Amino acid sequence: MLAACAKNGGTPSQGPSYSGVGYVRVEDAVHRHPLYAQLKQYDEEIALLQGAGVPAPPIDAAELARREAELQRSLSAAAANAKAELGRLQQRYEQQEREAVVAALKSAGAAPGGSGGAGVVSGVASDFQRQAKEVDQRAQQSFDAYRNQVIAQDRAQLAAAAKRLSDEADRKYRDKEHGLSSAEAQLAQELAQKSAPQRLELRMKLQNLALNDAARKALEDQLQALDQADADQVAELRNRDQKTLQAYQSQLQDDVQSKMQAYSAQVHHDTNAKLEQRAGLERDAIQKNVRALAPQVSQQLDGFDLSKMPPSLRARVESIHQDFLNRYQADAQGELDRFDKTRQQLSTRYAELHGATAAADAQTAKEIARLQHDRDQLYAKIVDQVESTARSIGRKRGLKVVLSGAIAAGIGADLTDDVERNLEKSHA
Repeated sequence: MLAACAKNGGTPSQGPSYSGVGYVRVEDAVHRHPLYAQLKQYDEEIALLQGAGVPAPPIDAAELARREAELQRSLSAAAANAKAELGRLQQRYEQQEREAVVAALKSAGAAPGGSGGAGVVSGVASDFQRQAKEVDQRAQQSFDAYRNQVIAQDRAQLAAAAKRLSDEADRKYRDKEHGLSSAEAQLAQELAQKSAPQRLELRMKLQNLALNDAARKALEDQLQALDQADADQVAELRNRDQKTLQAYQSQLQDDVQSKMQAYSAQVHHDTNAKLEQRAGLERDAIQKNVRALAPQVSQQLDGFDLSKMPPSLRARVESIHQDFLNRYQADAQGELDRFDKTRQQLSTRYAELHGATAAADAQTAKEIARLQHDRDQLYAKIVDQVESTARSIGRKRGLKVVLSGAIAAGIGADLTDDVERNLEKSHA
């Protein structure tokens, strides 16, 4: 019996198989898995959303252009209405002043010459309207340039924040996943090492040719029980880790969304404050410049030399002109204020339209998190199939322990090729 034992167990002819340990290179098998193409597609979609760090807009470019054109038409219509109203005011006050000047001259016994002073009045009013329009146009151009600059800066700021938060959450998740995976591998290795003496003892007993079938079956059942106990402990830990990862990922997603919403709201608030402050400065500048445009009373009204008129008549004509000029300026300024209010409302809507793209930051981060979650779920499913297939093949080959990774390399059997072929057949 001793001679037989020495002959059968002294020099094993299949090194790794003799150890009773096998292993599978999980990452290699994952890349050959039939579902790897789907896993890669998830990676490409996530990279596409994260690549430029710019969130996808909430509306397409055509719709955005249509809304911009609609706002521009509204602004142009408001400007045209304001211009038409200023023209009507000018004509009305010119006619009223002309009649008042002619009436004053006639009452003083002086025959009005030329067009009765209307030419000077008309020239003064036209010049005032032209200069006021130029002031308003310059102010509008300045405000539009500032608004576009602020919106561009805020969108870049929000995009950078979305990428930063997403990268931070992804890094935390990977660190957590790596820590749990390392713990699983460590547990599998510790269990294999802990039960190695007992396994060796059982295998040595099985080499006894004098064993009857019942005794041999009992020893084999003990080995199987050891294998199953180790596998159950590792599986239990892996299941707990998967639940932990899912809960942690949900927590990270909620945290990213909450932070992005708060940050987006703050940026929008700051943007509106900046635009309102700039709009106020522009309004003040317009009013100041328009008031400064009031021309000096001309020394000559359409052929009449005021210096040769009696002081009382000259003062009367100048008073009439100044009175109508002041009234025209007041009404014109009121019309400009109404137009400015309409313009500010449209500018705010324009800012909201462009600033709405920033609201997509949280949605984009949420979409990235969703894709990452689905990708992780698929990856876990593939890894589980690889490991379960490896265990099944190991049992058929008489291996008692099958480990994930290369930690058994050199003392175990590499099952990777067999696992890959088996998976390809099962998904054919």
